[in-house]
Amino acid sequence: MRSRFLLLAALAASASACASPDELQAGVERYRNEPVNELVARLGAASGTSSTSDGPVWVWSTGESLTGSSLSCALRVRLTDDQRVAGADWMGNYGACRNLSQRLQGQR
Repeated sequence: MRSRFLLLAALAASASACASPDELQAGVERYRNEPVNELVARLGAASGTSSTSDGPVWVWSTGESLTGSSLSCALRVRLTDDQRVAGADWMGNYGACRNLSQRLQGQR
């Protein structure tokens, strides 16, 4: 009985550590139409940039976690020609995206 309780407690704690897709999207939506410098102030320099037919795309990504897992996260941000946030999407594991999401929300 005690081991079942401990297992359920561990599962509940790990579930609360993950960011939901809605939380991730809400965290970045507040920057829509804002200068990309606002994101840089929260997240640091982008991991990479590219150009598409829709305009510039900046990417912030995480690598392997400290535990050695291969979980990763990437935030792709589409910009307007005047360097404002036009939209964004998340790719990867939501648990791995927690750090980026917290930084967007000013929690880190």
